[in-house]
Amino acid sequence: MILFVASTIINMKIFCGVSSMDYISIKQLSEKWGISTRRIQILCRDGRVPGAIRIANTWAVPADVSKPKDRRIKSGRYIKTLEDNSNG
Repeated sequence: MILFVASTIINMKIFCGVSSMDYISIKQLSEKWGISTRRIQILCRDGRVPGAIRIANTWAVPADVSKPKDRRIKSGRYIKTLEDNSNG
């Protein structure tokens, strides 16, 4: 696997196969998705961005990746399940 770095776009070419994939930085992805770079770092660390790879201290994300669903609670309150209530 050989990596070519040109500004912030990383082109990854795999010569053992036919596949080639374009990677972008998390700064470019934050502009595309409209969320902070820190949030994207957390999503990459938690494995919620498929295909994201870490090169030294920098994340490289596939250019065609879609934004993962937001799993935060939007109602403003946490609703316990019956199992949670029976434990204490």
